[in-house]
Amino acid sequence: MSLSIFGLAVLAVCGYLLFTRGPLSLLVAVMLFTLMGGSAAMILTSLGGASVRPSLLAMVILSAAVCLPGARRAALLPTAIVQNFPLVVFCAYGALSAFLLPLIFAGDFRVVPMNPRGLTSRFDTALLHFTNQNITTAFYMLATMMAALSAWIAVQQPSAPRVLVMTIVAIAVTHAGLGVADLFLSGTPFEAFLEFFRNANYAQHNQAIDGFTRINGIFPEPSAYAAFALPWFVCSFELWLRDVWPRATGVSAAMLLPLLVLSLSSTALVSLAAYVFIFLLRGVLQPAMFRPKLIVAAAGGSIAGLLAVLTLFMTNPDLAQSFLDVIRKLTVEKSASDSGEQRLFWALQGIDFFMSTWGIGIGAGSFRSSSIATAIMGSTGVIGVVTFVWFLVSVLKPFAMSTYHAVEDFRSNVGSALAWGAFSVFLPALVSGASPDPGIIFGMISGASLGLRSS
Repeated sequence: MSLSIFGLAVLAVCGYLLFTRGPLSLLVAVMLFTLMGGSAAMILTSLGGASVRPSLLAMVILSAAVCLPGARRAALLPTAIVQNFPLVVFCAYGALSAFLLPLIFAGDFRVVPMNPRGLTSRFDTALLHFTNQNITTAFYMLATMMAALSAWIAVQQPSAPRVLVMTIVAIAVTHAGLGVADLFLSGTPFEAFLEFFRNANYAQHNQAIDGFTRINGIFPEPSAYAAFALPWFVCSFELWLRDVWPRATGVSAAMLLPLLVLSLSSTALVSLAAYVFIFLLRGVLQPAMFRPKLIVAAAGGSIAGLLAVLTLFMTNPDLAQSFLDVIRKLTVEKSASDSGEQRLFWALQGIDFFMSTWGIGIGAGSFRSSSIATAIMGSTGVIGVVTFVWFLVSVLKPFAMSTYHAVEDFRSNVGSALAWGAFSVFLPALVSGASPDPGIIFGMISGASLGLRSS
C-alpha cells in the first residue's frame, strides 16, 4: 500500500475536522473530495494496484466520526439504520454475497470479470471464481451504506440545509470551471496542472471525436466527468425551482447544463434526456410546478442557446454537419458499434445469472455489467432488487407534495432537491454501471435527503 500526496491531504484535513468539528463538517469535506474523481489517495498493491479515491478515504474517517460517542453521533446511529433500512440490507447483503456466492457457484458460470486483464477478445469470458474484485466491491458497498448513515446523522444539525446548499453550489461551480479550463486550455501548460490530479490507476483518456474536444476536467474520461456533473446539476436546478437561494443555484445549474452537452458523452445525453422526460411527466401530474419563472427561464435559455448555435453554424457551415455526425455516432450508431455490442453482452450476463441461479445471484464483484440494473440482478438477486427499489421509493417519497414543487418548509425543499439528485445518480448507472454499488455520492445525497425530510 502506498499513500499519495492527496491521501496525506485527506488525512490532514479530515483528521483535523474529526477532533475539532462535527459530522456535518466532515460530510462537507467528503462531498468536496468527490471532485477529485481521477485521483488516488492510496494505491493498494496487494489488491492488484486498486486505487482508493480521496473521497473514499475521507468517508472512512467520517464513518469513524459518527460511531464515536458524543452528542448527535453514536446515539443517532440506530435511528439512522432504521431510516435507511432498505439500503442497509442491500449493501450488507451485497457485501456478504461478494464473499459467499462466488465460492458456492465457482466454476459453474463463465463471466466477464470486473478486471478483464488477460481476456483476448471483446466477448471473451473466464470461469467464475473468487477474486480481489469481490473484496473491493464489498468494501465499496459498505462504504455506500456508511455514507448514507453518516449523512443522515450529519444533517440533523439545524444549520445542515444551508451548509448543504452552499456545498452543492461550490461543487457545481468548481466542476464546471475545471471543465471549461479543460475545454479551452487543452494543449497549454495548464493541462499539466489537470494531469497532476489524474494519478489513479484508471484508464485516463483525452478523447476527441471528429475534431470536437471532449471534456475530462480532472476525471479519467468524459463519461465520468458527465456522470459526476449530472446529480449536482439536478440538485442545483431543483433547488432553484424551489426558490432556495435562486441566484446561486440558478447560476450553478446554468453552468453545468451546457457542459453536460459539450462533454459529448452518450451516457450524459441519454441520462439528461431521461431526466427531462421525467421532469415533464411530473409537470403533467402537478401543473403547479410550471410557475412563470420556470417558463420564462426555460424559454429564455432555449432561445439564447438556439441563437448561439445558429450563429455559430452560420459562420461555419461545415461545423453544423460535423456536430450532427458526432451526435449520430454517440446515439443512433452507438448500439450498432463494437462498443455497443460489447456493453449489451455485459448487461445480458446479469439477466442470465439471475435466471440461472433462481434469483440468488453470483455475488457482488463477480462480473462486469454495463447497467447497474442487471448488475444488481445478477449479483444480489431478488433480495438486492427488492431492497434497492424499496430504498429508491423511500427517498423519492412519491406521495409527498414537496417531491414535486416548493413547500413552506426549507428543510423539506432542500431534502426534496437532494432526493432528485440521488435519483439522477442512478440514471447514468442504468446505461454504464459496471457493478451493483450505487456509490458514496448516491449514499450521501440519499441519506441527507432522508435525514432532512424525516425530521
